Amino acid sequence: MTDEDYNAFCEPYLKEASAFNDLIKAQKGNKQLLEKSLLAHSVREEKSRGGESIHRGFYCPSLIQDIVIGNCKRGSLCKPNNPKAAYTHYFDSDDKHIATRKHDGSIASTEYILYHDNKSIGIMFDEVDRLETIAECEYDENGRILRYVHALCGNNAVTELYKELYTYSKENIIVETSTLNCNIPHVLLSLDKYSFQIESGMLKNYTVEVFGGEDISDQPLNTRTYSIKRKRKVPIQDNL
Repeated sequence: MTDEDYNAFCEPYLKEASAFNDLIKAQKGNKQLLEKSLLAHSVREEKSRGGESIHRGFYCPSLIQDIVIGNCKRGSLCKPNNPKAAYTHYFDSDDKHIATRKHDGSIASTEYILYHDNKSIGIMFDEVDRLETIAECEYDENGRILRYVHALCGNNAVTELYKELYTYSKENIIVETSTLNCNIPHVLLSLDKYSFQIESGMLKNYTVEVFGGEDISDQPLNTRTYSIKRKRKVPIQDNL
């Protein structure tokens, strides 16, 4: 692929990154307002430990990141007084998850989660009010995730954009992922595609079909099929 062809291939992903740049501009300086709203609507808290390498820890929107990425763990809920708690999660009176505060020693970053129709948007600020990340999720009418995008922010612009797209059937889930590195002077795009087998409402194993942008579906199944050791329940529509 020539440089020109590669740049054209990356164009839709760059447009999505540009749209997130607009979100960054719109949310800049809004931390105090979001914090005020959090304090007004939070009625319940949960603590979790571990999961520092994954967005939102135990409550990461992704169904698969901690499965397909090596040494990536989701963490677990823990008692409120656990000194090893890495996150505090906040819920409103409708039991919606409205914020997560990540603790790192004396430093705390907070992600505020807003909802509109079938979408949510998470806006994370650090302790000095700099915007760190923006996450956007889209769900179907059964509450199953369809699209998850997580953007890392730096200097008021997206530096990396990670996306997952989900397609459901009765027997499996297809997840297509992309990672766009927007750093100048080079734009780097990596694509992967996974097929997850479902058994009794749980993810059983998965097969890699595309890895790093290369279609490997013609390779032997035993070299690209992996078992899932972590139990992961998946909501599946009955009439699929």
